[in-house]
Amino acid sequence: MRFRLADDVFAQATGEALAGLPHFSVTGGSVAVGGYSDPQTREQQVGSTFGSLDWLWSGDDELRFRRGDGKLVGCLLQVPDHTAEVPAACERWTEVPTVERGLCVDPAQDFGFPPTDVRWIAPNGQSLVCLRQPVPANPKSMVRLRVAQNLDLLFTEDGYAGWLLESPAGHLAESSEFPAEVDDGRELARLFAEYFSIVSFPGIEKIQDEDPEARRELDELERDLLSSRDQSPQMDALLRAVRELIDEWYS
Repeated sequence: MRFRLADDVFAQATGEALAGLPHFSVTGGSVAVGGYSDPQTREQQVGSTFGSLDWLWSGDDELRFRRGDGKLVGCLLQVPDHTAEVPAACERWTEVPTVERGLCVDPAQDFGFPPTDVRWIAPNGQSLVCLRQPVPANPKSMVRLRVAQNLDLLFTEDGYAGWLLESPAGHLAESSEFPAEVDDGRELARLFAEYFSIVSFPGIEKIQDEDPEARRELDELERDLLSSRDQSPQMDALLRAVRELIDEWYS
């Protein structure tokens, strides 16, 4: 299978998917897998790879391919601030079967790779879908390429469409720490979905305006996180994100 990543850049689905677990930073608003555990590792990866890069505030998502064999070795994907106005266009992607493969680009070349525009989180918190253009696609042309555990790059006949992360809450981690294992508990997923319902527009604007009702919602979520029996590093990461919002806007 051959997919278009950019205007004149095509990739071949081949080989094995990435072995590492994706890392979801709520406070950083990004999902990463590969050489992103710390700034030094990221710098080393950039030096030995090619592809797209968030360089000089370009804002691009990153797909990094190894020099020599062109194999995808890492990616950094930003989570959009805005929610999709057409949820059905996003939800449809969850019904597409996955194809697990690696990704390879040949010849080696750098390219621009703009981030997605909108996000959608399933009501049960089990899927995060981020798309560039949330318009209904031809079902026959929709492909979910699983490039890492629970992480899919999405393609249509027009090329790259966005990405999808299953069990997104299970991949939460603080700072650049990568999760040792995925927590796919339902309680965590529910609280994760609740968090994003609070911080999605226009909710985030209410928080920034120090709205008392938004503060009440954050306080309730904090209490739910503290009282949950399903404690885990992912719960801790979500709790920290809530507390950072409270400290930043209501202190």
